[in-house]
Amino acid sequence: MEEEPITRGSAAGHPHRDPDATPSATPSAARRFWSHLLDGERIWGSVDTWHSRHGMTRHRLVVFPPGTNLAERRRLRLWRGWPLWGAMLWIVSEVVLSNQLAPIPAVAASTTVYLLSGYFAFVMAGTPRTHVRIQVAITMTDLPDLDSLSRRDDIGRHVKLLVDADNRFATQHITAAEHELIWSEVYLQLPAGKY
Repeated sequence: MEEEPITRGSAAGHPHRDPDATPSATPSAARRFWSHLLDGERIWGSVDTWHSRHGMTRHRLVVFPPGTNLAERRRLRLWRGWPLWGAMLWIVSEVVLSNQLAPIPAVAASTTVYLLSGYFAFVMAGTPRTHVRIQVAITMTDLPDLDSLSRRDDIGRHVKLLVDADNRFATQHITAAEHELIWSEVYLQLPAGKY
């Protein structure tokens, strides 16, 4: 009996799948969720807007160093998200450990898990963590501050450039090098942060 040949190249990781075969199905919802959570919506970073009471709006643009690869982006997002997922980890470990240990040791162990997870996320993010550029603008409807409005407009202009570059790259109107050049131009215009 003959052995089935192992295919390489585009089917790497699936040794018995023909590289010319069409994918069987779309990724599961769980896989899409984790991929979106780890990889983010944009390779260059993120933009967030929060509306709060009393007419206050906070705008934040985060731009990773140009050329940041997938693994570095995932580690940066893991570090940036640590306050949220670290808190959830603390709660879950507290619930689990409170059934196994006395209250004081359970809190101490949960806090240790929380702090160690933050330390490891910090270390894994490495040097790119210190090169992330962030621009923030806080605007209020009742109190128009010209400086804040100017920063908000800058954020909007930068986001428009980056998203437009993403769309042009996706439709093959620009090359990867041109996309990264636009990313670099926006990155250099943002103030260096203390991240």
